[in-house]
Amino acid sequence: MNDELLQLTETTSRGQDPPATDMFFSNRARLKSNAFSTVWLGVAIGLAWAVVFFLASLVVGLGGGTVLDFFKALYPGFNVGTFIGIILGVAWSFLYAFIFGLLVGLVYNALLRGGTEDIESYDIYG
Repeated sequence: MNDELLQLTETTSRGQDPPATDMFFSNRARLKSNAFSTVWLGVAIGLAWAVVFFLASLVVGLGGGTVLDFFKALYPGFNVGTFIGIILGVAWSFLYAFIFGLLVGLVYNALLRGGTEDIESYDIYG
């Protein structure tokens, strides 16, 4: 086997800047670094929506109106008048947003994986 094939860089390039990282990482490695953790995305979106819902329910609870009726229909057990009712509303809002975040992460990762596998090549010189 020829010794030049075993070298990572040419002998004339030693001491210079290393080549771009795209030369060393395959599309599969870039896919793993760009993919979402679906569970953590779900948790993040769930927590964000739960906090927004909690604050909105407190603000809307002071004024009343049709928004409270919408929240009561969407989140079973939600009631601004009781602490337990607010906690139930926050729990339901977290659950809905968590499921939404999981679905967004799964769809994003599937689209990313599909686009990367189409251009992945296992040819050495190609």
